[in-house]
Amino acid sequence: MIVQPIFQTPIFSENFNGLTDQLGLEEYITQLCYETPYTFDKTEFIQSRSDLQKREIVQPLCLKIYDIMNSIVDVYKYDTYRIEITSMWGNVQKPGTYFKRHSHYNNMFSGVFYLNENKEFPPIVFSRPEEQSVDPKKVEFNPFNQGSYFHETKKDTLIIFPAWLQHSVDINETDEDRVNISFNAMLRGDYYNVEL
Repeated sequence: MIVQPIFQTPIFSENFNGLTDQLGLEEYITQLCYETPYTFDKTEFIQSRSDLQKREIVQPLCLKIYDIMNSIVDVYKYDTYRIEITSMWGNVQKPGTYFKRHSHYNNMFSGVFYLNENKEFPPIVFSRPEEQSVDPKKVEFNPFNQGSYFHETKKDTLIIFPAWLQHSVDINETDEDRVNISFNAMLRGDYYNVEL
């Protein structure tokens, strides 16, 4: 029997050792989030406004994101596009809070850059899109039947993934804030059915 894996979903990661400390990002984002909080639900998390990509302090990170995005476009074998970070914001996940499962359908890619780590921090969880109404029991998980994928929270690590991919973070059961920067990116130019 031939088994052909199709419609694979890539997740890209890169570590930029020392970047957070070099730029002072953990302290900056924590202060920004607590000074001007933007919350969706008081039981969840604190966010900054979503125009962080315009601030001077994050420009070195933005340049690295653009470099990685160019490599991602090459992996996908897409045509020539102008990459734009459309929004960027800081997140503080306080102890006892969580991020609900969600996606970002209004962009091509989304990403997160971790500003601190703790081996007890909850990982980001990527969830398989709903395919069927029943969920058979498994004796062993593999890429064909797994319903989720966990990626650890590691300081200075950048993760980029398709914006439609559902993701969440379970409850932070530590006694410290889990701090990161999230962003969305669009590929500007001609598509088969629209120009963006």
